[in-house]
Amino acid sequence: MHSGRKVGLGLVLTLLLAVFMVSPVGAVAVKSGDMLTIEEGKTTGPLFISGNYVTVNADVDGDVFVAAQSVTINGTVNGDVIAAAQSITVKGSVNGDVRGAANQIDIQGQIMGSVTAAANNIEVRDQAVIGRDVLGFGNSIGTTGRIDGQLMGSAAEVRINGMVNGAVTLWNVQSLSLGPAAVVKDTINYGSPKPATISPQAQINGISWQEKVADVPKQKTAPGFSWLNALGWIAAGLLLWAICYWISPRLLPNMGETVLKAPGSTLGWGFLALLLTPLAGLLLTITVIGIPLAIIMFFLYAFVLFTSKILAGDLIGRYLARYFGWENRMPFFFPFMIAFLALIVLSKVPVVGFLVSLAAACLALGMVVMHFYNWRSKKPEPAGPTEPQSNENNPEPEPDIEAD
Repeated sequence: MHSGRKVGLGLVLTLLLAVFMVSPVGAVAVKSGDMLTIEEGKTTGPLFISGNYVTVNADVDGDVFVAAQSVTINGTVNGDVIAAAQSITVKGSVNGDVRGAANQIDIQGQIMGSVTAAANNIEVRDQAVIGRDVLGFGNSIGTTGRIDGQLMGSAAEVRINGMVNGAVTLWNVQSLSLGPAAVVKDTINYGSPKPATISPQAQINGISWQEKVADVPKQKTAPGFSWLNALGWIAAGLLLWAICYWISPRLLPNMGETVLKAPGSTLGWGFLALLLTPLAGLLLTITVIGIPLAIIMFFLYAFVLFTSKILAGDLIGRYLARYFGWENRMPFFFPFMIAFLALIVLSKVPVVGFLVSLAAACLALGMVVMHFYNWRSKKPEPAGPTEPQSNENNPEPEPDIEAD
């Protein structure tokens, strides 16, 4: 076996150990599918879910980890909810914390812990009750429900038309408005280029405004982008890509085929590996015997994240070549370069760059995990017919020759 493949398989092994070490007691439920519904009833967690459209109607005794296009939580979760999706909706009850990254996050149920959200739009609806703090980063944050802790974050627009029993701290907001139903029992501290719009019916304890100039690119952003630096990254990526093909020519193509067959499961497993590997490494460091494995795990984990855009670029380039019919018309080097350069450029765009880098990291880790899983579950090839072997110790008797 090539050394490159050995390294890849060793990395996946450590990642799988990381997934299962976070729950040393009890069963780990893993579910995946295109349109997946966890039916009503009781389910023992932790529950790992990946797919396109995921609905959890069951009551889960444990944490829920979800990676999908659309996620809806209708049941009761006796643990935390950690999700990455296009849209996240929580209608049920969560007795722990909710941590999500999405385009739209909609909180409609009761959250006993805190909410940490990064999204384009974050909404805390009328019927929602948050037991602790809300920390949000996005374009728009709106709350009409009840927050028993603090409201913190940064956004272009923040709308408060509900109760906040703690303080409101907004580091940078372009537009802050308090509606007639707004009740803030502690002080409001915010930074903005303009004062807040406050309804006469709003009840506030105090407000402090720090004027901030609107975000104008006055810092030396243009000179900061060095074409020489960018070319250096591109050259390093091409070198690593070429070395990988030199060590094992079929490794990346096989990994790419795995992702194209199950893209949802790949992203889901990659997201879980991204979250759980550091936790498993910390758990390993508690024991003396686990420290060497933890060091190896962190090193390989960092290596995959470092090469994530290379792996993602290879996959996207392979897809482009197949989609546009370039496979027999040009060397694969050119589709890979198109995809790799696009990832490098998009990763430099604010907000979008973070999402692109996150997707590339999940995709790269998922490729490694799924490749190892398929390799382990591959059935051995049936043995061919064996050639007859001569038995020197017991030679067959020669046939009698009759005389004419």
